[in-house]
Amino acid sequence: EQAHQVLQENRTLIKEQQMNQARWQELIEERNNEVLRIRAICSNMEEQNTALAKRCTKLEDKNEELREAYNSIASSATQADDFVPVAAHLSSIEGYKTALEELRKRYEDNLHDKKEEIEGLEGTMGQLSERVEGLEEENALLHGRSKGLQ
Repeated sequence: EQAHQVLQENRTLIKEQQMNQARWQELIEERNNEVLRIRAICSNMEEQNTALAKRCTKLEDKNEELREAYNSIASSATQADDFVPVAAHLSSIEGYKTALEELRKRYEDNLHDKKEEIEGLEGTMGQLSERVEGLEEENALLHGRSKGLQ
Protein backbone atom coordinates (compact mmCIF):
# COMPACT_ATOMS: atom_id res chain seq x y z
CA GLU A 1 0.00 0.00 0.00
CA GLN A 2 2.88 2.35 0.66
CA ALA A 3 4.07 1.73 -2.88
CA HIS A 4 0.63 2.54 -4.12
CA GLN A 5 0.68 5.80 -2.16
CA VAL A 6 4.14 6.71 -3.51
CA LEU A 7 2.90 5.88 -7.03
CA GLN A 8 -0.12 8.09 -6.48
CA GLU A 9 2.08 10.98 -5.26
CA ASN A 10 4.37 10.51 -8.26
CA ARG A 11 1.39 10.65 -10.62
CA THR A 12 0.17 13.83 -8.88
CA LEU A 13 3.63 15.37 -9.16
CA ILE A 14 3.85 14.39 -12.84
CA LYS A 15 0.42 16.01 -13.52
CA GLU A 16 1.50 19.16 -11.67
CA GLN A 17 4.76 19.20 -13.64
CA GLN A 18 2.82 18.78 -16.90
CA MET A 19 0.46 21.62 -15.91
CA ASN A 20 3.45 23.80 -14.99
CA GLN A 21 5.12 22.99 -18.33
CA ALA A 22 1.90 23.89 -20.18
CA ARG A 23 1.67 27.18 -18.24
CA TRP A 24 5.35 27.92 -18.92
CA GLN A 25 4.75 27.16 -22.60
CA GLU A 26 1.81 29.65 -22.63
CA LEU A 27 3.94 32.31 -20.93
CA ILE A 28 6.79 31.74 -23.40
CA GLU A 29 4.37 32.07 -26.32
CA GLU A 30 2.86 35.26 -24.85
CA ARG A 31 6.35 36.68 -24.39
CA ASN A 32 7.33 35.70 -27.95
CA ASN A 33 4.13 37.36 -29.28
CA GLU A 34 4.90 40.48 -27.25
CA VAL A 35 8.47 40.53 -28.62
CA LEU A 36 7.11 40.20 -32.18
CA ARG A 37 4.62 43.03 -31.55
CA ILE A 38 7.35 45.28 -30.13
CA ARG A 39 9.64 44.47 -33.09
CA ALA A 40 6.83 45.43 -35.50
CA ILE A 41 6.29 48.71 -33.62
CA CYS A 42 10.04 49.42 -33.68
CA SER A 43 10.20 48.66 -37.39
CA ASN A 44 7.26 50.99 -38.05
CA MET A 45 8.87 53.71 -35.92
CA GLU A 46 12.18 53.32 -37.78
CA GLU A 47 10.34 53.75 -41.10
CA GLN A 48 8.58 56.85 -39.75
CA ASN A 49 11.89 58.16 -38.41
CA THR A 50 13.52 57.67 -41.81
CA ALA A 51 10.65 59.47 -43.54
CA LEU A 52 10.83 62.32 -41.01
CA ALA A 53 14.61 62.56 -41.41
CA LYS A 54 14.19 62.89 -45.20
CA ARG A 55 11.49 65.52 -44.71
CA CYS A 56 13.69 67.38 -42.22
CA THR A 57 16.57 67.37 -44.71
CA LYS A 58 14.26 68.75 -47.43
CA LEU A 59 13.00 71.45 -45.05
CA GLU A 60 16.55 72.38 -44.05
CA ASP A 61 17.49 72.66 -47.74
CA LYS A 62 14.42 74.83 -48.41
CA ASN A 63 15.22 76.93 -45.34
CA GLU A 64 18.77 77.46 -46.62
CA GLU A 65 17.42 78.48 -50.05
CA LEU A 66 15.07 80.97 -48.42
CA ARG A 67 17.86 82.31 -46.19
CA GLU A 68 20.10 82.81 -49.23
CA ALA A 69 17.28 84.49 -51.16
CA TYR A 70 16.50 86.76 -48.23
CA ASN A 71 20.17 87.64 -47.75
CA SER A 72 20.55 88.48 -51.43
CA ILE A 73 17.47 90.70 -51.31
CA ALA A 74 18.38 92.26 -47.97
CA SER A 75 21.98 92.92 -48.96
CA SER A 76 21.04 94.50 -52.28
CA ALA A 77 18.37 96.57 -50.58
CA THR A 78 20.65 97.74 -47.78
CA GLN A 79 23.44 98.56 -50.20
CA ALA A 80 21.21 100.65 -52.46
CA ASP A 81 21.94 104.39 -52.55
CA ASP A 82 18.42 105.26 -51.48
CA PHE A 83 18.18 102.68 -48.68
CA VAL A 84 16.56 104.05 -45.54
CA PRO A 85 16.57 101.84 -42.46
CA VAL A 86 13.24 100.90 -40.94
CA ALA A 87 14.11 102.82 -37.77
CA ALA A 88 14.41 106.01 -39.82
CA HIS A 89 10.99 105.37 -41.38
CA LEU A 90 9.50 104.81 -37.93
CA SER A 91 11.10 108.00 -36.66
CA SER A 92 9.71 109.94 -39.65
CA ILE A 93 6.26 108.49 -39.05
CA GLU A 94 6.39 109.58 -35.41
CA GLY A 95 7.41 113.05 -36.59
CA TYR A 96 4.50 113.16 -39.03
CA LYS A 97 2.12 112.02 -36.31
CA THR A 98 3.34 114.79 -34.00
CA ALA A 99 3.04 117.39 -36.76
CA LEU A 100 -0.43 116.12 -37.65
CA GLU A 101 -1.54 116.36 -34.01
CA GLU A 102 -0.17 119.92 -33.83
CA LEU A 103 -2.04 120.86 -37.03
CA ARG A 104 -5.24 119.26 -35.72
CA LYS A 105 -4.93 121.21 -32.44
CA ARG A 106 -4.30 124.49 -34.27
CA TYR A 107 -7.25 123.78 -36.60
CA GLU A 108 -9.56 123.15 -33.64
CA ASP A 109 -8.29 126.32 -31.90
CA ASN A 110 -8.82 128.36 -35.07
CA LEU A 111 -12.25 126.81 -35.57
CA HIS A 112 -13.24 127.77 -32.03
CA ASP A 113 -11.92 131.32 -32.52
CA LYS A 114 -13.79 131.69 -35.83
CA LYS A 115 -17.03 130.44 -34.24
CA GLU A 116 -16.71 133.08 -31.54
CA GLU A 117 -15.94 135.71 -34.18
CA ILE A 118 -18.97 134.63 -36.26
CA GLU A 119 -21.21 134.77 -33.18
CA GLY A 120 -19.93 138.30 -32.48
CA LEU A 121 -20.50 139.35 -36.11
CA GLU A 122 -24.00 137.85 -36.06
CA GLY A 123 -24.76 139.90 -32.94
CA THR A 124 -23.39 143.05 -34.60
CA MET A 125 -25.34 142.28 -37.77
CA GLY A 126 -28.52 141.89 -35.71
CA GLN A 127 -27.94 145.27 -34.09
CA LEU A 128 -27.18 146.89 -37.46
CA SER A 129 -30.29 145.30 -39.00
CA GLU A 130 -32.40 146.77 -36.20
CA ARG A 131 -30.76 150.16 -36.72
CA VAL A 132 -31.34 149.97 -40.50
CA GLU A 133 -35.01 149.15 -39.86
CA GLY A 134 -35.19 152.06 -37.47
CA LEU A 135 -33.55 154.37 -40.02
CA GLU A 136 -35.86 153.10 -42.77
CA GLU A 137 -38.86 153.86 -40.59
CA GLU A 138 -37.42 157.27 -39.76
CA ASN A 139 -36.71 157.86 -43.46
CA ALA A 140 -40.26 156.87 -44.34
CA LEU A 141 -41.61 159.29 -41.70
CA LEU A 142 -39.34 162.06 -42.95
CA HIS A 143 -40.33 161.29 -46.51
CA GLY A 144 -43.98 161.41 -45.48
CA ARG A 145 -43.46 164.78 -43.75
CA SER A 146 -41.61 166.18 -46.69
CA LYS A 147 -44.56 165.23 -48.96
CA GLY A 148 -46.89 166.74 -46.44
CA LEU A 149 -44.88 169.97 -46.50
CA GLN A 150 -44.95 170.17 -50.22
